[in-house]
This record gives sequence, C-alpha cells and structure tokens, in this order.
Amino acid sequence: MDPGSATAKDIAHKALADRNAKSNDLYHDMLIKVTEMTSQVVNGINYVLKMYIGQSTCSKKVVKPEDVHASNCQLSADNSAEKCTVKVYSQPWTDTFKVNEFSCQSATRQEALQA
Repeated sequence: MDPGSATAKDIAHKALADRNAKSNDLYHDMLIKVTEMTSQVVNGINYVLKMYIGQSTCSKKVVKPEDVHASNCQLSADNSAEKCTVKVYSQPWTDTFKVNEFSCQSATRQEALQA
C-alpha cells in the first residue's frame, strides 16, 4: 500500500491519537511521515505501519488527542524524533479500531525528514 495515501495517514493519525490519550506526556506527539504500510485481510484488516513521529507544541491541556493532526500543531524545536512500528486491527463495518502494538526507537529529526 502507498504510505503517502490518505488511508495510511488516517490510520497513523488514529493510532497516534490512541497513544497520545494513554501517555503521560505534557505535549502530544504528531506524525512526521509514514514510510511503509502493509495490510492483510482477515475478518477485518491488519495494518502494519512504519512511521516517524515527533513531539508537538500542542499541550494536552488545550488540544484533544484526536484533534492534533487537524490543529495548528507544529513540531517542537528540539531535533528529536522516533521511528515507530505500529500494528493495528480495523473492522470498519463494526467501527472497530484497535492498536495492538506501538513500539518506537529514538531517531533524529533529520533522519525522519529524509526518510
């Protein structure tokens, strides 16, 4: 699947909203780029995404997790990023969306932007 597609970005934003809602950070993380995406049709769809994320300037006290991508959030001034693997199960006809894995490693912002 095309990692630059609207579907890839939508799934990445939903998974990131789930992560932001569960984390204790003061600021939301936001999507930098989806670099890979695969899917497997089961009784629904299993997606695996490889993506880069970074901390935003949007405070969790001001912006809801599901609104980060639609807000005017910017990446924070530091040059850090994270390279993440995300596994999601989706069953659109039952409105099911479950993040089964969201694991990340440290990366640089430059690496993320050049990916």
